[in-house]
Amino acid sequence: MDKIMMLHAAKNWRGIVALEEVVSSEAAHLWATRPDVAAQIYFKLGDSYQGLGLLKNLTVHGPTITRAIGVFEKALATAKEIGDSDGWESQGRACVKLGHCYVSLGDRAKAIEMFEQGLAIFEELGDRSEDLEWLGTCYQSFGMLGKAIELYEQDYAIAKKMGDRARIGIRCFELGICHKSLCENHTAIRMLETVHDIAEELGDWKRLLQACSNL
Repeated sequence: MDKIMMLHAAKNWRGIVALEEVVSSEAAHLWATRPDVAAQIYFKLGDSYQGLGLLKNLTVHGPTITRAIGVFEKALATAKEIGDSDGWESQGRACVKLGHCYVSLGDRAKAIEMFEQGLAIFEELGDRSEDLEWLGTCYQSFGMLGKAIELYEQDYAIAKKMGDRARIGIRCFELGICHKSLCENHTAIRMLETVHDIAEELGDWKRLLQACSNL
């Protein structure tokens, strides 16, 4: 387990995948007695496959992402054995990772299904912010802009209530891009001008440049 953690910290995905048989065997052995540890091992292996699949090497992309899905499904099944709030958090995390994998494969229906499952779990735990973003991004990537806007607006409201200026700026940028794609230019300009002002206030020059280039 220590070696796996070291390789993961170094983002040595190939190293972890090379140990797949050992990694999978260790996780399977721990499933009944320490499902929490087994789930973490599966997450590390799944992250490694996903990392390799996202490299600019189209010959490994599809098959490697598919293997990541198989491992994350094991992580999800193991997390269900944990039972407490940590188990629920791990289930939500597994759903989100599966959602990202299906986005990579262009499988809209499965991606949305997994993100929605993750969102439902995080809502139960009282934390829906990150999954709102992921599901919104998923809808946006598949051209479902109305749904994306709905979720971004929900998260914008949460960020505004919290007074999180950086997060407000991020949501306004995403909303601006969606409205711009729908040719709703007045709303897009209003959103992007807000991004400009917040980025200038926070000294976020990258976001400031993005806002200017889209205005």
